[in-house]
Amino acid sequence: MRHSLTFLFLFYASILVFASGCGSSHKTSIPNISWVLVQMNGIAVVTSTDNPMPPTLKFEDKTTISGFTGCNTFSGTYRLDQSKITIVPGAMSRKYCAGYFENDFINALKNANEIKVIGNRLVLYEKGKEILQFRR
Repeated sequence: MRHSLTFLFLFYASILVFASGCGSSHKTSIPNISWVLVQMNGIAVVTSTDNPMPPTLKFEDKTTISGFTGCNTFSGTYRLDQSKITIVPGAMSRKYCAGYFENDFINALKNANEIKVIGNRLVLYEKGKEILQFRR
């Protein structure tokens, strides 16, 4: 009887360990990491003398974001449910920057509905299409 109980305990413990490891490669862990935009809609983000700093996105905690559009700083909120994400940009500074894609970047953040972290990359998707790609 004692051996049967030991066997059952080890059997269930191994199932729990196995199950807890399943899908761990897809776990999205993003708080307190600052991400630098490298692609938007498949086009590489290039800095220039007018806009020397690339856009960034930082997940401050489990609900708050902040970032830099390449021109202005912003903050807002997000909600994450496994790989589904909703981003709501909020307050933003209002410095004028000529010819910059700030509105496209903010709109892409608003439209993102899926997120994946793959190594040192964070990718945001809209309806299955990659729209923003960041690197650590």
